[in-house]
Amino acid sequence: MVPYWVWIIVAIVVIALIATAVWTMLRKRSRERDRTRAAQLREQADAQAGGIDRQEAHARETQAQAQAARAEADEKRARAERLESEAADRDSTLAANRESQEQRLREADELDPDADERGEAETDVRADAETDSERPTGEHRA
Repeated sequence: MVPYWVWIIVAIVVIALIATAVWTMLRKRSRERDRTRAAQLREQADAQAGGIDRQEAHARETQAQAQAARAEADEKRARAERLESEAADRDSTLAANRESQEQRLREADELDPDADERGEAETDVRADAETDSERPTGEHRA
């Protein structure tokens, strides 16, 4: 007869072998499940890659449009500044020309012996001429 302690050792070894087999089988299933899940995640990432590439291209295109709009705005701002400067120069020239014209008319009035007789009438004509030059284009005196 085999002593009972041998049966205990055999039982422990059998239980250890069964536990090892179960643990190995569960680990194998877990690894297979992890592989399957990893493959699914990779497929999803690959599917997203196309969308991300499209988004990136759209973002680059939008950035290029923004830069073009900024450049256009800068160009228009520079043109507006040039036009404002040109308008200021023309206003200055116009004021100088008006002053010169008025100075000549005063000199003519001083030299003209008949200026006192026509004084008020000439003043009215000059005032009308100044009023006409200040009217917006297309408007006429009635």
